[in-house]
Amino acid sequence: MTNTYNFKKRSLFSIGPHLLGLIFIAVGLFTIVSPWFMKSDASVTKALLVGISFLLFGLVIITSYSGVFFDFKGKRFQRYYSFAGFRSGHWQILPPLQFAKILPHTFKGSPVANGVNPTPTLTVTQYVVALYAEQTKPIIALEYNNKNLALEGAKCISQGLKLELKVNL
Repeated sequence: MTNTYNFKKRSLFSIGPHLLGLIFIAVGLFTIVSPWFMKSDASVTKALLVGISFLLFGLVIITSYSGVFFDFKGKRFQRYYSFAGFRSGHWQILPPLQFAKILPHTFKGSPVANGVNPTPTLTVTQYVVALYAEQTKPIIALEYNNKNLALEGAKCISQGLKLELKVNL
């Protein structure tokens, strides 16, 4: 058993900042290789500088995410934001927890409308791992897009904190 658990909230291909990072990387790579197959008045050096700038900016966006880090031994947690590999956040002591619960959360969502095509409505299911103390509201709620990852994370957290795990799937 491990003494820590790190929940990272990021998804590379969903609409949002990580997708924007992938687009910047693709544009950067295209700009770098474009002088070899396209005629242009711009110099190869200028294309390399612009391409590398886009590439680095995209990598910074992709490597930035938020999360929650659990220290089971110290009975504490840290909500953090990781920017290009550097994490910042404050440690908080966990209150006495009663149980952990996995809940499916299904809602209707739609992709960003482009103004031209009709926007479909999608049914999205997220799996929430909630940690409860004596209150009826959870102390911490972690959202997973994958049921198996939610089960895996909930088992790790409940074993590390010695909590009862309630699965409502």
